[in-house]
Amino acid sequence: MPATGSNWPTFDKDYDMLKFLGGTIGIIFLIGLAVVIGLFALIL
Repeated sequence: MPATGSNWPTFDKDYDMLKFLGGTIGIIFLIGLAVVIGLFALIL
């Protein structure tokens, strides 16, 4: 993909959004995992 001047700003914005989404999904995943483990600990 050619790196022209007009493409970089949108690429940076999309990349930041992907990083933000990835971090949010990771945090939610970790919290969900902790809740599931906690429930299993209560049940067992």
